[in-house]
Amino acid sequence: MKFAQRDAATESTVREWIESLAKTYEVKQLEDWYRVSREQLGPANLEHLDYLGRLETVLRRLYPDHEWHSGKFQSSAKRAVQRTVREKLKTYFPNEGTSYTGSI
Repeated sequence: MKFAQRDAATESTVREWIESLAKTYEVKQLEDWYRVSREQLGPANLEHLDYLGRLETVLRRLYPDHEWHSGKFQSSAKRAVQRTVREKLKTYFPNEGTSYTGSI
């Protein structure tokens, strides 16, 4: 078992929780986790993380074959909001491109 047994927090239930977060925050590939900030997760999810460890630690345990970069987790707050706005805009304008070619 990859997770220490803490009450009902088995690897299976933690994986389900992480997968539900991935849907909520539109994480489509593992690298997208770098852009999910603690502020985005909110109090309820942070309570789970406080119990299990940092998001990075949980993801490393669930996906040990992926090459994680600690520095990218630490700087995630810088662009987390930008990513959220981009993903929401894509839901409103699904046929539009994501690159900006105009000038300010």
